[in-house]
Amino acid sequence: MKAKAFCVLVVVCVLGCNDKPVPVNPSAAPILKGCVTDANGNPVLEAEITLYGGLATRWKVASSQTDAKGQYVFDPCRHGSLILDEANQRWDYFIGMTVSHSGFKSDDGKSWWDVRVPQIDRYVIKKDFIMVPDKKEHESSNKSDAGGLS
Repeated sequence: MKAKAFCVLVVVCVLGCNDKPVPVNPSAAPILKGCVTDANGNPVLEAEITLYGGLATRWKVASSQTDAKGQYVFDPCRHGSLILDEANQRWDYFIGMTVSHSGFKSDDGKSWWDVRVPQIDRYVIKKDFIMVPDKKEHESSNKSDAGGLS
């Protein structure tokens, strides 16, 4: 009985509401790119951008660091889990993202972002981040520089 329920669930997820299969396009090469800057618009060098796949359980699928201009790019971006966009009759990559840096944190207080990247060849999604100094990092580095003295 459980096997039948599982099979029906899979069919519903793949076919969608129209009962027409939506083809997956494995050769599509969308692009995810962006820029990481501080609050003054200056590039943040060597920020780590990490991508995660999965829906309920997430796992690391790719990472990159920003260059001297604060830019990063995943080209092609075939990462994440496929999720059906029924309105447009296509599959999108559903990706979790984090950005980290030893001296900065996100200005919006978030540590996680979910992004949908349409499975369309050469389609560009741009995701920028603004970072602010992480006072905790500066405080701990000052303490270690002073030999642990306050």
